[in-house]
Amino acid sequence: MINLKLKNLKEVEENFRNEVEQVCEEKSEYFRELFKKYDKDLTLELIFDHSSATYKVSA
Repeated sequence: MINLKLKNLKEVEENFRNEVEQVCEEKSEYFRELFKKYDKDLTLELIFDHSSATYKVSA
C-alpha cells in the first residue's frame, strides 16, 4: 500500500493545484501497482517549494 502525502501544496499557484494533485495521484497509482507485492506500507511524500521562478519537488 502506498500512502500519498502532499506537503506545501499551497506553494503551487491555485489554478494549477488540481492538475498537480491529479498527476500525483496518477503517479501514486503507478507505484501502488509496482509495489503491490511488497509487505510493508510505504509513504510517498511530495514536498513542494517555490522560490523565485523555480518550483522544486522533493520526494
